[in-house]
Amino acid sequence: MNPLVLWVTDRGREVAERLCARLAAESARYRRDLVEEAFLRKRPLVFIGACGIAVRAIAPFLRHKSLDPAVVVVDEAARFAVSLLSGHLGGANALARQVAEILSAEPVITTASDVRGLVALDLWLRELGVEIGDFETVKRLQAELLARGSLRVFLEPPLSVELPAGLVPATEEEADLRLTYRRDPGAFHPRCLCLGLGFHAEEEALPAKVRQILRQNGLAEEAVLLVATINRPGREERLKELARELSVGCALFEGEALAETDPPSPSRAAEFLKLPGVAEPVALLAAEGGPLILPKQSADGITLAAAVHRRLAR
Repeated sequence: MNPLVLWVTDRGREVAERLCARLAAESARYRRDLVEEAFLRKRPLVFIGACGIAVRAIAPFLRHKSLDPAVVVVDEAARFAVSLLSGHLGGANALARQVAEILSAEPVITTASDVRGLVALDLWLRELGVEIGDFETVKRLQAELLARGSLRVFLEPPLSVELPAGLVPATEEEADLRLTYRRDPGAFHPRCLCLGLGFHAEEEALPAKVRQILRQNGLAEEAVLLVATINRPGREERLKELARELSVGCALFEGEALAETDPPSPSRAAEFLKLPGVAEPVALLAAEGGPLILPKQSADGITLAAAVHRRLAR
């Protein structure tokens, strides 16, 4: 969302105009209702003026770091761009650097991880697609990272990502932080699973059956990235309904693409289908060549296979 630049004085307006000429942003004279609306919409704010004015303006609307928008403050002389609020999750640190570059100002970043050159866990986890529900745990882990200078991380094979500064690989037993696609209430779940599905167009209980197979095989619903199937009449709407239910993406693949795959468990109906199968080939295609971690499983008329997207797999 484009930032809103608020100014108080005529000199501040001049800085706002300079900024908006280069930044895709709107500007307006400061009003309390504009600040309230920006917080409701989680719209980034840039204040031109004193930090004290900005602090008083935003104070009534502060909720939580996961909900508050980025707030950056620029002095009227355009010498400094201060990341004031939501430096990581809201993107204020990045916005402050962008604003500083446009105005030839000095970015002021005070978040401890940036000052120490260590990773911001909340931002890194979000980049992996993790939906953070327990911010207190992330806060505790960040404090441990800052205190010790390192944090031990376990990646469930075949997950493989480059660990940023301060994070070191570890076994599951010794890890401080675990990343997995398996059901584990104490771990974090990156969005990495691509589900290949075979089902009839008239299937009514697709979400329930998919969840059943995931539970039976110990896979976390929170780790699902994409659901996919073969492009056949009547299946697209069912697939979209499932994607909406799981809050994930969806994809359809043509039979010609499935025919070029080499799944580990070819379908018994391969001769009839003229294809090596549906669930496993679709999962492999959706994962863009990432490894299959769940061979096809069946439940009450549907078939499901799961692969880890190659972006997060070795």
